[in-house]
Amino acid sequence: MKLLKLLGIALCTLSLCTVSCAPEDGADGTNGIDGNNGKKGQNGTNGTNGENGEDGANGTGYGELAKYGHVTMVLEGTRTDNVAFKDS
Repeated sequence: MKLLKLLGIALCTLSLCTVSCAPEDGADGTNGIDGNNGKKGQNGTNGTNGENGEDGANGTGYGELAKYGHVTMVLEGTRTDNVAFKDS
């Protein structure tokens, strides 16, 4: 009787493991159409250079910052597409 119960439990355990591992994915969709690769065009012309920035006043304050080996620069401005940026 014990052997029959153990076999029954083992069969239920194996069937539960088999059922729980069954995939439940949906059906695959249709593939899209592959397009043709176009020809590469010529490169465009280079843009113009931007305006020069203002020079610092003889590097005022740089010696004080560099004395301990740490300098932080903050770059801020507006890109050519009128988007403001700030970076350090």
